[in-house]
Amino acid sequence: FSRPEAEIAAWLEDTSRMFCEVEDLPYPTVSAINGVALGGGYEMALATDYRVLAANAVIGLPEVKLGINPGFGGTVRLPRLIGIDNAVEMIASGRDCKANAALALGAVDAVVDASQLRNAALDILQQCIDGSFDWSARRTEKITSVKLNDIEKIMAFTTGKGAVMAQAGVNFPAPVTAVKLMEKSAGMMRDEALKVEAAMVARLAKTPVADALVGIFLNEQALAKKAKIFSEKA
Repeated sequence: FSRPEAEIAAWLEDTSRMFCEVEDLPYPTVSAINGVALGGGYEMALATDYRVLAANAVIGLPEVKLGINPGFGGTVRLPRLIGIDNAVEMIASGRDCKANAALALGAVDAVVDASQLRNAALDILQQCIDGSFDWSARRTEKITSVKLNDIEKIMAFTTGKGAVMAQAGVNFPAPVTAVKLMEKSAGMMRDEALKVEAAMVARLAKTPVADALVGIFLNEQALAKKAKIFSEKA
């Protein structure tokens, strides 16, 4: 984040292009998620057509806790997958989402015991191949504009911005920016929307809030690592 804003945006766009290469593969794709898929890990899973989650696994987009927004397509794909209201709640809060909650939202397509994860993912692929699942239509939903008329969009985003602003306050711009970002890109196709996302995330990355929150996060990680070393020596 110490790099120039334009350089950060270019890096985000480059990474997003790699995710798009997965999304544009000429055959169905499924992510099998076993463990913790937060931030970029879940954004990678969003680039595939389907997602299977182990029952003890967790997903989420916690970037607002670092003073930024998801920058690898999270603000673009998630609203198209689970709807604006749910996406606003998930992204603007930054909260982790456990298996059953993720399934109820539609953020994943199946939840199974970890021992059955691989088989379940392969079963979904086979159903795509057999024609039982229309994976092409599922993919199209994620790369086109949000399927709401102008009045529905205004209502959803106006309500979302009001609720998020009331909770986040004026000193934490990332949650409200996330809602504004989703609103701005809702009518765009994927590639154009990803450019908007990259530009806005790069702008947030240069704020004092992001600098402070990222610093706290890195220090906490370093402290936890040292504590683990000391406890093992004791």
